[in-house]
Amino acid sequence: AAVLAGVGIGLFAEVSLADELRHPDVITILGEFMSDVRDISLVWPKRRFVPARVRQVTDFFVEAIQRRT
Repeated sequence: AAVLAGVGIGLFAEVSLADELRHPDVITILGEFMSDVRDISLVWPKRRFVPARVRQVTDFFVEAIQRRT
């Protein structure tokens, strides 16, 4: 919120701010301090019913990864 309000800086996973990074007022600073790419694992119990909130999170990450490849 502080970054988008123009009153702060932040370090975020690029995938979590894909839409915000397209905004002309959001710029990259201190790019030399970018962290390495990290693996993300999603783990949940195997069930017939998957709660909608879990499905939304998994769908979000799958779509984000597909956009990057």
